[in-house]
Amino acid sequence: MTIGTGRSSVVVPRNFRLLEELERGEKGIGDGTVSYGMDDGDDIYMRSWTGTIVGPHNSVHEGRIYQLKLFCDKDYPDKPPSVRFHSRINLTCVSHETGVVEAKRFDKLTNWQREYTIEDILSQLKKEMAAPHNRKLVQPPEGTFFERQKGNPKCEFEISVVAVISESSVHSESSEDKRMAIDRTGLDVSCVLHAKKLTISKWEIKRSQSWKLSLSHRVDSSKLAVETCSQLGRGRSANQPGDLSPASQQSQGNAGKWEPIEVQVRSVWADNLEAEFDLIREAVERHPFAAMDTEFPGVVHRSRKHPAILCPAERYALLKANVDALHLIQVGLTLSDAAGNLPASAPAAPSHGIDFEKNRARGIDSRRFAELLMSSGLVCNDSAVSWVTFHSAYDFGYLIKILTCRRLPSDLGDFMGLVRVFFGDRVFDMKHMMRHCHSLYGGLDRVATTLQVDRAVGRCHQAGSDSLLTWQAFRRMKELFFMGNDDGKHAGVLYGLEAC
Repeated sequence: MTIGTGRSSVVVPRNFRLLEELERGEKGIGDGTVSYGMDDGDDIYMRSWTGTIVGPHNSVHEGRIYQLKLFCDKDYPDKPPSVRFHSRINLTCVSHETGVVEAKRFDKLTNWQREYTIEDILSQLKKEMAAPHNRKLVQPPEGTFFERQKGNPKCEFEISVVAVISESSVHSESSEDKRMAIDRTGLDVSCVLHAKKLTISKWEIKRSQSWKLSLSHRVDSSKLAVETCSQLGRGRSANQPGDLSPASQQSQGNAGKWEPIEVQVRSVWADNLEAEFDLIREAVERHPFAAMDTEFPGVVHRSRKHPAILCPAERYALLKANVDALHLIQVGLTLSDAAGNLPASAPAAPSHGIDFEKNRARGIDSRRFAELLMSSGLVCNDSAVSWVTFHSAYDFGYLIKILTCRRLPSDLGDFMGLVRVFFGDRVFDMKHMMRHCHSLYGGLDRVATTLQVDRAVGRCHQAGSDSLLTWQAFRRMKELFFMGNDDGKHAGVLYGLEAC
């Protein structure tokens, strides 16, 4: 990107350019059917990126989600990034063996210009899918992937403990059994798979135990992942016992010395779903505030009108079309009490964000999730639980689709009736409440920054991390703008679906 006029110009440095692209990708600016983000937030060179493309309508790709890997070398954006499909696809510009997008067959790379971006590449690839010479090509089975290329980083798997045996060893049920003695406490073990060798990447040394670890290779495209937030420790002062969240610890000031509290985003998969819902049932009564966020593929249906001039009924019709057509990817939940305390829990395998491969292998069947959610005490509980969200019409749309096992109702009033039936009268959408808050505007991260609330764990667009940030920002917003508990008049209203 070049700034300037005439003969004088300033070339934007590589990292500033990539920071702009990162912000654009994380905020979802542009075409909602493509998205992208960095693989490693700690990589100061911002080299490895993951992109996602939702298959275009009226083509063999419709309803599919494709994952790609992009590598921006030190000469980017003067030279294009390398682009490789991770999900198997049949396109004339993609190598059938490696998934690499061949520059000589893809115009955007052949005629690369410095002004082009990652989003431009993904958008052009989507157009290629819909092109006449590609739109009807026979495609590989959904859920299959190209082999990882040599020299790339190893795959990381989170593997849940499924049984404890008597001897001090670890068993791998891959094609080669590997045994190793470890000292370990905790519920889950985070492992790294190097070819057929299983090694432990993290552990807390305390006492000898043994774990049986199972690798599952099943593929199912109709599954989702869940993340929950909990405290790993308890902060205590000399005068007052109890749990403190980061927000309440901050407000404590110097009144007492508190031990550091670590907040953890817990990964919930099919193999530990029941156990995690047991923890949720135990926590709901004492922690009746549920902050929720979801991740979904984006939108495939758009209005010809500008979104700002749509009436609520038209916005809902658009929401219904997209929710009916797509599937939920990830749900994030944070439970808390009125003081901001999160439930305490034992260590578990940490979350690493959205992993489409893992979703297919270990993802939760949406029907089983609905059954356990119905019996958890979180829904259909006579407004005993307060739901805290941010711009959540789509979030509730996907949850109601799962809970009812059917398409959304055609009428907006019927939909809002289902929201009240399942989630009660105390549903708060921060985006709607911001209409009554001077100086608050924009997305969740911008609002949190304005409110001086830091993200305690994780990154943007990770459902568990976003649900926690939503809760902490909501508490701060109440303190500043809704003193005297006058927030109740804003309950039960979802942003964009307000009555005309």
